[in-house]
Amino acid sequence: MNDKLKRVKEFIYEDNIQNKIYEINNHVKALNIFEISGMGHQEVKHSRTLGWFLGDKQHGLKNIFLNEFLKAAIHTTTSTSDYFINEVIIDKLQKYIYLSNNKDIEILYEHQNIDILIIDNMNKIVFIVENKVFASESDEQLSKYRESIEKLYPIAEYTHFGLFLTPSGESPRLDAVNYEKNRSFYMLITYEDVKNLLEKIIRNRNHFLSNETKLVIEHYLDLLIRSNIVPNTELEVLCKEIWKNEEYSKALDILNEYKVDKYSELSDFIQEKINEQSNDYVIPDDSTKSYIRFADSRIDDIPEQKSGNKQWTKTNRVILFEFVNHSNNGLIIKLHIGPGNDIFRKLIFDGVKSIESKIKYYKGKEFRKKWNQVFTHTIINKNEINEKPIDELKEKINHYLIDFFSEEGKFNLISNDIDIILQLHK
Repeated sequence: MNDKLKRVKEFIYEDNIQNKIYEINNHVKALNIFEISGMGHQEVKHSRTLGWFLGDKQHGLKNIFLNEFLKAAIHTTTSTSDYFINEVIIDKLQKYIYLSNNKDIEILYEHQNIDILIIDNMNKIVFIVENKVFASESDEQLSKYRESIEKLYPIAEYTHFGLFLTPSGESPRLDAVNYEKNRSFYMLITYEDVKNLLEKIIRNRNHFLSNETKLVIEHYLDLLIRSNIVPNTELEVLCKEIWKNEEYSKALDILNEYKVDKYSELSDFIQEKINEQSNDYVIPDDSTKSYIRFADSRIDDIPEQKSGNKQWTKTNRVILFEFVNHSNNGLIIKLHIGPGNDIFRKLIFDGVKSIESKIKYYKGKEFRKKWNQVFTHTIINKNEINEKPIDELKEKINHYLIDFFSEEGKFNLISNDIDIILQLHK
């Protein structure tokens, strides 16, 4: 019996492990009404549920959730050190929360493409809620939403607020033209905030809630945990107990290595397609299920390209293309400048930001010591991977790769750009 098989068998038949797995299973409900509906990874349905909580009808909470939601946004925004919000905005919002006892809330979904629009006609207040459970916002998206609302609800009559809701509280990408204006408008709020305030409602107002409202809150909290949108601290401690045991963690690594799911099938398919490339310039590099890497042989001709000293992959390459194939992201292709000769790395990093190109490179990132992502494109988002059949996903990837590796495709365009940068600095 080989060592890997022995480790896995010992892990599976260990009584202590069986008990811990039983505890882990008990941390989520056996049946979740939201998951049955397929809601887990659909932002639109998350927005519908949040809109129901934010409204003042049916659930019996009146404006409690809305007020707590706005308080959480103020706290998260003001405690985020690298994000600025105008104090006047904060002051206006606090007056609305604490002094406007009477509210008349109307909730709209996907109005002007805005995820959640909260309108209080009584107090002449409008809230734009951009809900990003899984995807990131597109360029100029938030500016366009603000401009749309200013036309529908003129600033002479209405006060406007923006809220940017994400799992971890990251700042939005705000376009350069309206950066200062939008930076003082959009506040930050997290799904951890949503979880905490729902738990607070259950804890403090349990006797006042109807069974139906209680059921919705409990199942939505369960969904946030089972979909990995918010962390489960108790579950995290339990899982870490297993992973910290060296013998167990080795067995888990082996099990994860051979786990069969859509992502493993997509990884095999992508690696196969890269290996099939008749283009001599495409060279496969170190890859796993979640990260499929390849290089351009034309860049390999540059001496500094092999200065990585195995800090990233065994090939020592600095510039690599990488497919990120993960349940948290979907399928994304990136161009990385990894560890290596800093003069070479900085030259390429600065060059792609200043060069005239058909490629849309990242412009606003700061140069980092090890990894710099200078190009990224989402091929298939997480929702699509969860919902669409594998054959349809493979077909979409195949079409993308045909275009990507074509004569006028991004692979060749990026190579040409790097060549131009090097020629300019000879």
